[in-house]
Amino acid sequence: MKKKIAIVGAGISGLTLAKALLLQNHEVTLFEQHFQVVGAGSGLTLWPNATYVLEKIGALEFCLQTARPLNELHVLDHLGRLLMLIPTEKFSSLAIAIHRRDLHNALSMGLPREMIKTSQAVTAVRETDRGVELICGSSQFGPYDLVVGADGLHSIVRSFVNGTSAKKKELLRYKGYLIWRGIADGDFLKPGQFLEIWGAGHRFGFLPIAEGRVCWYATANLASDWPGLKNAAMQREFLGQVFSGWTSPISELLRRTPDADIICNRAFDHRPARLWSRGKVVLIGDAVHPIAPNLGQGSCLGIEDAMVLSLVLDLPTSTENSLRIFEKLRRGRVNSISRSSNFIGLVGQIQNPILSRIRNEIASVIPGEWFTLSSRRIHAYQADQQVIK
Repeated sequence: MKKKIAIVGAGISGLTLAKALLLQNHEVTLFEQHFQVVGAGSGLTLWPNATYVLEKIGALEFCLQTARPLNELHVLDHLGRLLMLIPTEKFSSLAIAIHRRDLHNALSMGLPREMIKTSQAVTAVRETDRGVELICGSSQFGPYDLVVGADGLHSIVRSFVNGTSAKKKELLRYKGYLIWRGIADGDFLKPGQFLEIWGAGHRFGFLPIAEGRVCWYATANLASDWPGLKNAAMQREFLGQVFSGWTSPISELLRRTPDADIICNRAFDHRPARLWSRGKVVLIGDAVHPIAPNLGQGSCLGIEDAMVLSLVLDLPTSTENSLRIFEKLRRGRVNSISRSSNFIGLVGQIQNPILSRIRNEIASVIPGEWFTLSSRRIHAYQADQQVIK
């Protein structure tokens, strides 16, 4: 049955859901608080569980025009000694690295311009006898048969679903480290190769994206109120000091990255949301389950959410029951991957020099293929196969 659906947030999850719902002939309106739909940020990884969905909704072909495949992860110590070589398992779809802007462009392609309402920050959600209404400042929209909160870590819709206390910052859990991301020009990698380098309390990784560029990321155990968080000059000086003496090409990557292209964020996840839905309002992606970025699965899980939600809405049952089915299908997987990501973060951010050396020695004797096989449950997931009609 055709539904009138509003999606709050034109990020990766929201755009994926919009494309999936349009394929099923629903009427969709997408609300975005910024004046244009654009992928801000740096590069990201999309594993086969996500590219499988992108292929199903017709976006993967466009992604591949600007993406690069990921075939094997090299894990090194800070002096360049190889600790592990982890092959990427082959599935029906690829593992790729792509710039967020290019992914947004691929997901936006084909969406009718009139369905996207930009510069519309949703300030409140209201249920009525006729459906769900959205308040954007002095404007009111709706009613809708369903409202989907895809509005990220600081979701307004989550505060409606879980009560006003869901706005409180204490629901966010700081993981104890900051993450820097940047883009640099240069051919530093062999085709299909990507690297992560481990030190004591720090990591540095980089992966290929389009046009002869690489996306890099770095971590450091610091307080969440570190004074350099908003100071580009202080950040560059700090990164230069921390990674001085580390294996090449780290210093060159930092040198080739303009200050304006360096992004610094706190690593957060969120206490498990008590509710994923309320009435005819539901949450997806970071709005309900942000996870620490250690497995590259944050965006992938949001993409999975979009596919599963689009399919359960076509089940022969009420919208409210469909949303309960959606949560049942997703909660266990999301929580499991979140726990795995937190564990990888704890191991990767070990700061004690003796413990970090022990970690590296253990890693050097574990076959990389073991990690390939242990990731199969994550990467082999096919979202559309989880919904039985």
